[in-house]
Amino acid sequence: RNYLSKTLHRLAQTGLLVSVRGPGGGFQLAQPPEEIPLRRVVEAVEPPDGAESRCLLGRARCNPDDPCAAHARWCEVTERVDHFFGETMLADITSRVLDRDT
Repeated sequence: RNYLSKTLHRLAQTGLLVSVRGPGGGFQLAQPPEEIPLRRVVEAVEPPDGAESRCLLGRARCNPDDPCAAHARWCEVTERVDHFFGETMLADITSRVLDRDT
C-alpha cells in the first residue's frame, strides 16, 4: 500500500480516525479537532523512539551528570517542542489553513 493509505490506517488503529465504508466512505476524525493534541498525531505516525534523549553531538553518554557542550540548550529545545505538541490542538492549525483557503 502507498504511504498515504498506510498513514490513514495507522491513524485509525490509534483511534484518531474512524473508517467509513461504502460509497462516499473514507476517514473522518474520531473526536472534534479541538480535543486532539498534535502530540497524539505525531506519536501515531512516528512513535517515540527516544530520539529526543539522544546526544545532539553523537556522544555515547550524554546526561545531566555528563553533558555534552549542547546538552543544556538541546534540553530547552526538546522541552519547548514537547510543550508545543502537547498544548497545540489539531484545530489550532487546521483553522488557519481553512481561513486562508476561504
